[in-house]
Amino acid sequence: TWYALRVGAHSEYRITRWLSLHGSAVLKPINLFTNDDTHHLRVPSDFRDPSLTMRGFGFGADADIGARVYVTKSLSAQVGYRVWWNRMIDGTWKNHLADGQSFSFPLTEMESLRHGLTAGINYSF
Repeated sequence: TWYALRVGAHSEYRITRWLSLHGSAVLKPINLFTNDDTHHLRVPSDFRDPSLTMRGFGFGADADIGARVYVTKSLSAQVGYRVWWNRMIDGTWKNHLADGQSFSFPLTEMESLRHGLTAGINYSF
């Protein structure tokens, strides 16, 4: 899971009465990363719940662009493309063993890149 402070801008430009382009750009100067992982099916079970935890911090950015077609004054359809990027630069990986012991290791890099097409229908009233 990523938690982030987000700072950015969103804009929409009306090309015609029925068509507009929109976009946004977001910087995430502070990201917090957390992951609790449990291995229920591991036999023999030498881990406890959670089996391992990861914590860290980093930065990221998001961006999207798209086009919107107004079917009526209140109803519109849109398509676009979105990119989400997060990068952890420092953190800790900790294994939790069944006997109560735990071992920590430095987690020096974790990255998440998600992107793809978007589509939607909007109704304003």
